[in-house]
Amino acid sequence: MSLRKLEVLGDEPITLDVAKAYLRLDHDKEDGLIEGFIGAARASIEAYTSRALVKQKWQLTLNAGYAVSRSDMVYLTGDKSRGEKGIELPRSPFVELSDNPRLISDYGEQELKDFRIDGAWRAAHIHFGPAAEAMRHGSGKIQINFVAGYDAGSLPGSLKQAILMIVAQLYENRLAVNDNPGLVGEFQQGVLTLIKPYQVKRLA
Repeated sequence: MSLRKLEVLGDEPITLDVAKAYLRLDHDKEDGLIEGFIGAARASIEAYTSRALVKQKWQLTLNAGYAVSRSDMVYLTGDKSRGEKGIELPRSPFVELSDNPRLISDYGEQELKDFRIDGAWRAAHIHFGPAAEAMRHGSGKIQINFVAGYDAGSLPGSLKQAILMIVAQLYENRLAVNDNPGLVGEFQQGVLTLIKPYQVKRLA
């Protein structure tokens, strides 16, 4: 199973002006540095919570047999409102599929239309039907392109505050950070308090 970010579709949830006001800076000598800190802070929260704080396009590739074995065939018929297991789309909040999933095998590629997405969980799950059943014991893979993330202006305030707190932490320790670009280090307790409620815990 592999997960790859294809594209960031939205702007950073914290603007440079907001970050500078939080840091009480009135000069532009370090604007590029602060913009980098905003991106690093957002990315660190995303890694911890498995959430996309701005809209992003992702690609999930996994073994087709495994995907079918995790799917709830009764849920696929529409006779149940919630599915059992399924394949978790590992970034939240789920927005939409970019296109239909594709089955990739030694015989080429084909579009899959026999699937159903269960958005009732904290993370969306997708279930596949008989069209992929033939690959249960084969080497085929299913590729899923999906969009996840918050709309502009809809990011919870506590996550915005956490970004600002991390930016301040990075700025205060900028000499050490300059020696290790992208280094965030351990979250402060105040940041953890803000972001822990948004952590999406993976289900077995």
